[in-house]
Amino acid sequence: MTTMNRPSPAPNPGTKLCLAVTKQGVTAYGNRDAFESLGEWFKWLASSDPAEHFECHTIWHLQDEASTFRKQSTKNVHALFTAKTKAVFKKESEDGFGFELTFIMAPEAELDELAGCQETGLLPESWNEEERVVKGSEG
Repeated sequence: MTTMNRPSPAPNPGTKLCLAVTKQGVTAYGNRDAFESLGEWFKWLASSDPAEHFECHTIWHLQDEASTFRKQSTKNVHALFTAKTKAVFKKESEDGFGFELTFIMAPEAELDELAGCQETGLLPESWNEEERVVKGSEG
C-alpha cells in the first residue's frame, strides 16, 4: 500500500493537543482523539516511500476547521512556551504557527547522515533551516 494512492488522514473533530516547548524539550499533552489521529498519521507515514519525505505537521494537520479557517482564538491544537523558548519560535506572520512538530519519513541514508552528527550535536552545515520538503502536506 503506497501513500500516493491513499489520501492523508482527515482531521478528527474531537482532537485536543497542546505542545509544551521548554528548554528541556517538547511534551505533547493530548486526549484520546489526538493520539488516535497521530496513530493514523503514523500508519500513513509508515506506508509511504521514504524517498518521498511525506510529512505530518502536528499543528497544521490535526487542527480542526474552526481553528484553521475561522481564526477562533482558542484552537484545538496549539503550542505553549516558557518565556525563554517563546523568543526563539516567534511567528513570522499572523497565519504562521511559530513552532511546529513535524514527523517525516526519511530514507536510511539520510538517517545515517544525521546519526553521524551525534558527536557534535549539530545538524550538518548543508542542512536547510527552511522547510525541507512539503510533499504530502496538502491535507
